[in-house]
Amino acid sequence: MKKPVRSIQFRISLVTVFFTLTLTIAFVCLSFYFFRGYARSSVLRASEFNMQLVANLVQQDLVELNSISNQLALNTRIMNCLEGNASKRELLDCHDIMTDLCNSSSSYIYLQRLLVTNQEDVFLQVASSSANSTPVNVYNYTELPGTGITGESVWQEIVADPLARPQTTDNLLIVRPVYRFRTNEQVGTIYLTASSSLITKRLSSYPSTLGGSMYLQSPVGCWMIGSDALEPAALDYTVHHTDSTTARAANTLIQDVTLQNGDRYTMVSCPIGTTGLRLTHMLPNHLLFAGSSLLPSMISILVPGVIVLGICLYLYLNRFFMRRVIRLRRRIAQVADGNFSTDPSIEWEDELGDIGRGVNHMSRDIASLLEKRLADEKERQHLEYQMLQNQVNPHFIYNTLNSIRWMATLQGATGIAEMTTAFAHLLKSVSKGSRPLITLREELALLNDYCTIQQYRYGGAITIEIASISDESLCECLIPSFSLQPLAENAIFHGIEPKGGAGSVWLDIDQAENGDLIIAMQDDGVGMSAEAIENVFREKQPDTPQQKYRQIGVLNVHRRIQYAFGPQYGLTIRSELGKYTRVELRIPRRYAAMQEGEP
Repeated sequence: MKKPVRSIQFRISLVTVFFTLTLTIAFVCLSFYFFRGYARSSVLRASEFNMQLVANLVQQDLVELNSISNQLALNTRIMNCLEGNASKRELLDCHDIMTDLCNSSSSYIYLQRLLVTNQEDVFLQVASSSANSTPVNVYNYTELPGTGITGESVWQEIVADPLARPQTTDNLLIVRPVYRFRTNEQVGTIYLTASSSLITKRLSSYPSTLGGSMYLQSPVGCWMIGSDALEPAALDYTVHHTDSTTARAANTLIQDVTLQNGDRYTMVSCPIGTTGLRLTHMLPNHLLFAGSSLLPSMISILVPGVIVLGICLYLYLNRFFMRRVIRLRRRIAQVADGNFSTDPSIEWEDELGDIGRGVNHMSRDIASLLEKRLADEKERQHLEYQMLQNQVNPHFIYNTLNSIRWMATLQGATGIAEMTTAFAHLLKSVSKGSRPLITLREELALLNDYCTIQQYRYGGAITIEIASISDESLCECLIPSFSLQPLAENAIFHGIEPKGGAGSVWLDIDQAENGDLIIAMQDDGVGMSAEAIENVFREKQPDTPQQKYRQIGVLNVHRRIQYAFGPQYGLTIRSELGKYTRVELRIPRRYAAMQEGEP
């Protein structure tokens, strides 16, 4: 009995546990990988959605504040005041215009300072109700940051306001020049600052929800967004990969970056409209992949579970599978011991039942084969007995023919003696002709004995002779035994005898161009029609006994040649009615030495 460690049951259980464990771990790893990717995409898209929402709200406020500066820059009364031609009343009216514009804006609460000045004698200014600042005049105007900017600057910088009380350091700045309509000459400047609470208020709860840090980026700088202020920050990083598939908006930028301290982050950056500002969320990668620590725990739970499943499978196979296998092995051992009876109890309705049915079928076949073997053995013994019995008959005939030959010789009947001798030779060749191939010389000797008998029968009216032989060595070629005698018999009985007179049969032995042996036998008898030639090689039953004998003799030789050498060899017949019939026998040129050397 095999050891359990080598049994099929143990191997199936081991392979099942191994593959189940492998597939389970692979499934867990793949599921965790896709889940982690899904979780990452969800966090990044949530970050993108929130920042897009905040950016849209911030953009609305910035657009409204920017609209105030645009309207003031295009107001003719404001322009007239900046040119220094306005009275005090007109200056007050311009101030009222500025106040009305600010009060009509929903973003007025974020306005820190609005100043319209020509930097000489006109300083029109408005501040929000929450702002407390020192009025700007010709003496302190230069203390404001950004006053030295030439041209237009819209929301490009975060600046401090030294004249505010208390002093603020995180104000968004607009500096817009005012030009005369006709000459395009600058006559003044609009100076507007907005509180950073415009951004921090919107993002007051956002960083704590998803984690990470928020930044405001512009072409000229970067600021970290705190709970209530903007702090200057240096955001230096190296980009490793840009994710173009996770972002929903085309203008959202998601990149895998590494900071200077080596920490890996995923950066989500959204533009605030067309202001040039961008909100940037820096998410640490350990927050995106926080679930990675769960993988070892999941595997540590699954592995024991799979092992327990393998043990249960082993016990189940031991109860269901192995018991049937043992019964099959016992039944096969009985067949090996000679018990060939069938056992229907092993023919279950499953795959093992198929094996049981196969064993029973094998038992029946073996029993049938043994019975047939016994019958064949009895038949063989009977045939051996008949063969031994038949060997006595030719021996008796040989002795009788020899007695006739000696009596004919003593009485001077030489013809009878020669015919008897020739017939004895033929009979001996037929009875002892166990060789399928003999030499052409031996075949010609048999043909000569047959011709001797026929010449005495026809009184010398028929002659058979070898007309030509191209090479004497061809007589040593091998040829199927009794191949020429049936052809000569057909030539005599079906060619010359119907003619009613004397006749001749010529034999030509030659070698073809490809080396084959060609033996042609031609007679000067009545000839054959094309239909008769065609019927010779047909297998249908002949109409007359004469046709039957002719077909059997020629077709027998033709088939034996093809069986011995192949379908490309055999007999061909040419004939002309009333003149001749020529039969050509084609076989390969083989010698006895070659035949003995073949495997």
